[in-house]
Amino acid sequence: MIQTTMMRVLTGCAAAVVLVVAGSGSASAAENDPPIPADVAAYYESQALVDLAEVSAERVVRTSEAVGERDATAAASSVGVIHAVHAFSEGFGRGEAGAAPTEPDGEWIAALKDGDEVIGTFRVWKPAGGPAEMAAYDDNVELGLILEQTGYRVVVEDGGSGELFAIDGDVVVSLNQPAKVEFGNSQRISNFRAAYARRAARGRAAASSMDAPVGWALVGAEPRISTWYLDPVLMGGAGLGVCGAAFGAFLLISGRRRLAVGVDAGDASDPPLVESA
Repeated sequence: MIQTTMMRVLTGCAAAVVLVVAGSGSASAAENDPPIPADVAAYYESQALVDLAEVSAERVVRTSEAVGERDATAAASSVGVIHAVHAFSEGFGRGEAGAAPTEPDGEWIAALKDGDEVIGTFRVWKPAGGPAEMAAYDDNVELGLILEQTGYRVVVEDGGSGELFAIDGDVVVSLNQPAKVEFGNSQRISNFRAAYARRAARGRAAASSMDAPVGWALVGAEPRISTWYLDPVLMGGAGLGVCGAAFGAFLLISGRRRLAVGVDAGDASDPPLVESA
């Protein structure tokens, strides 16, 4: 009886462990493969290339009609896998261990393709929570290839540096060359957070130094009218300085005048010198 009870307890514990592990795996998969909003998916499927062709044609007419240039993305015939764009959270950038690493950036991105050839990227957003629409497009083939080749459906973009990452469980994976140069191919998220926070702190310090006073001006600050003349202490000191300077000038001029008068008088009253025989 005791053995049967123990077997039941052990079986129950094992099942619980399996459920916990499976649940955590599902959460990780959900984070790396979130559902694409229906209107975003529909826009990519039916409207993205229509809008791209229209904007691309306008761009050609506006910027290069004279030389007959052709927008490289005009040849796009399909879009690739849709990826949600995230950014590192503010707390993560400050090195807070409990902060969520990333947060949605409100954009989705996919490669533009001409047949099997990647020719650029296309972004969609939903401004103010409205319907999906084109946010931007470019002929960045390198980025488009990364999007097509990576298995991650969420990409983390550091807008200021152009670095691109993915988060795989507790590992941050560098996806493009700028990210690899700065952080290597991959790092544990705790190590990456510390390195990323240090860089962010240097950036904040540099930005703060731009607001420090330089001479009489404040670089990076709103221009302000100086009101030093309203301070009675400064006004008093300035007044005394002016009076002192004026008094000193008066004495100097008076002394010079007396000296000049004395010399002239001496020249008139002194008898002529007579050479002795």
